[in-house]
Amino acid sequence: MKKFLKILISLISVFLIINATAFAALIISDGSDGAFNPVGSLVTLDLPADGIFNFTTINIPAGVTVKFNRNTSNTPVYFAATGNVNINGVIDVSATATNVIVNVPNNPKQTGGPGAYNGGVGGNGNTPVGSNGGGPGGGGGGYSAGGAGNAIPGNQATKYSTESGKGYAGPAVSYPQNLAGGSGGGGGSAIYKFGWYSGGYGGGGGGAIQISTIGNIDIVGAILANGANGGWSYATALAYAGAGGGGSGGNMELFANAITLGENALIQALGGYGGGLGTQPYSNDPAAYSSGADGGMGYVKFSANTLDLKGTIDAAVIPIPGAVWLFGSGLIGLVGFRRNHRKKNL
Repeated sequence: MKKFLKILISLISVFLIINATAFAALIISDGSDGAFNPVGSLVTLDLPADGIFNFTTINIPAGVTVKFNRNTSNTPVYFAATGNVNINGVIDVSATATNVIVNVPNNPKQTGGPGAYNGGVGGNGNTPVGSNGGGPGGGGGGYSAGGAGNAIPGNQATKYSTESGKGYAGPAVSYPQNLAGGSGGGGGSAIYKFGWYSGGYGGGGGGAIQISTIGNIDIVGAILANGANGGWSYATALAYAGAGGGGSGGNMELFANAITLGENALIQALGGYGGGLGTQPYSNDPAAYSSGADGGMGYVKFSANTLDLKGTIDAAVIPIPGAVWLFGSGLIGLVGFRRNHRKKNL
C-alpha cells in the first residue's frame, strides 16, 4: 500500500508540474452562489473582489446579454459551475468607451474589459504626445498611434500619418500564465496649427474570462472579448492630429467535461480598428476610415474530454486535452478510494 501511494503521489506531482502553466488559476465552483438564470435584455454584474462566481448551473437565455463592471483589482471574470453551462445568449467582456471627450467627435476614453488594459491617452495642449497603451502588447503613442498586439501583433498606422513620431505597433505575446485580458492601443499625439488639435485615445483591450465546470458547456449564442476601436482625432480642413490605435482582443478559457459550439455560435476576440478623423462619418463604417493601426486578435483556450466546435471562432485557439486535468481529479479520488477500501478490510 505504501508503495502504491508513493507512485500515486509521484504521478500527481508530475501532473501538477506539467500543467502548472495550463491550469495556473483553474477555478472549481463550490456552488455557493446557486443557479444563475439572468432575466432581461441586458444584465450587468458587479465583479466580486476576487472576480469569482461560484454557481451550481449557468443558463443564459437567448436575447440576454451579460456584462460586467470591473472590480478594484481589475481581475478577470471567473464563471465557475458545478453543473452544466448553457449559453444561448451573450457573455460580453469586451472593452468599453467611457467619458466622451468634449469637442472631439468619436474620441471616447477607452477602458479595457475586465482584467484587461486601458488604451493610451490622446495628446492635448498640455501634454502633446499621446501615451502608450497598457499591457505587454500595448501600442505606442505618437502621430499616429500603434495598435495593440496579443495572439498576433498590432498594426502601425498607414493613413493620416507620417514616419516622424509614428507610434510603434504592439507585439504578439504568448498566452499569459495567469489569465489576463488584452492590451491597449496607443494614444494619438496632438498638433498645433492656429490652435491645438487633440489626438485620439487608444482603444482598450478585450477582457478576460474563464468558464469552468465539471459538467458540460453548450454554446448556441456568443462569448465576446473584443478590443475597442481607437479614438478619432480632432480635424478641420486645415489640419488634423494623430488618431488612436485599436485595442487588442482579450483572452478566454473554457474547461469542462464536454464543450459544444453550435453551428451559429460565436467565440470572438478581435482587435479594434484604428481611429479616423473627426471630419469623417464614423457611424457609416469605422473600418473604412481606420488609420490602419488595428489591434491584434486574442486567444481562446479549450479543455474538455469531448470537443464539438461547429461555430465561428475569431480567436487564436489553444487546445488542451480535458482528460489531462480531469485525470488529475480522478487520481485524487483514487487515493480516497484506496484508503477507504483499506479501512473496510481492517
